[in-house]
Amino acid sequence: MIRRAWHTLTGKVAARCARVCARRQPDFIVGGRDNPYLLRWYLTPWRRWFLDPATGKTRKGLTGWRRWAAAVTGRLPNLYLHVFLRPDDDRALHDHPWAWASWLLSGTYIEHTIAAGGIRHQRTRQAGSLRFAFARGAHRVDLLPLPVDGPFPRLGHFAVFAVLDRGLVTRMAYRPAMTLFLTGFRTRNWGFHCPEAGWVPWEQFTDPATAGTTVGRGCDQ
Repeated sequence: MIRRAWHTLTGKVAARCARVCARRQPDFIVGGRDNPYLLRWYLTPWRRWFLDPATGKTRKGLTGWRRWAAAVTGRLPNLYLHVFLRPDDDRALHDHPWAWASWLLSGTYIEHTIAAGGIRHQRTRQAGSLRFAFARGAHRVDLLPLPVDGPFPRLGHFAVFAVLDRGLVTRMAYRPAMTLFLTGFRTRNWGFHCPEAGWVPWEQFTDPATAGTTVGRGCDQ
């Protein structure tokens, strides 16, 4: 009974989040519009107050109280709506600058983690799954592939057609997944855990020319 009620609640929240997707474009697209990895909507209002929408970073040139307010709001907890369209880069797991919680609203994904001693684990998470982690906990999200010769799946609550052009959606190779993602206070820089190079800051792993939205040198440091 509790499980059924939880899944009912998950479906209702997913439907409400779909209306957010339909009302406005994502606030940030990781991977670029031509080959998007993640669509992100900011649900906490202060996340958008001082941001440059092109980079997802604080706008440059702020002065006076705006500069102070941007520094404060940049460290506050945030709530994001995420739609995954393709898997994380498989060369390395990544950590985060804050403790976080994730609620999978629709879809399925496989989460890869590393336990003490370098033992790798993977777990399949389905709609209704809750996940909590500290900032240093490294993981990687992997999506399920679409069948090559099967019909294109119903996107359910994903308002992808309202965000991306129809041609791109029909070329998708993975089943999307939608999550609510809650962050804690920012406490550290984040990066990627490369097999040989070790921990690599995100500024070095990603492409600085795209403000970190696409992969750059990766683990080839």
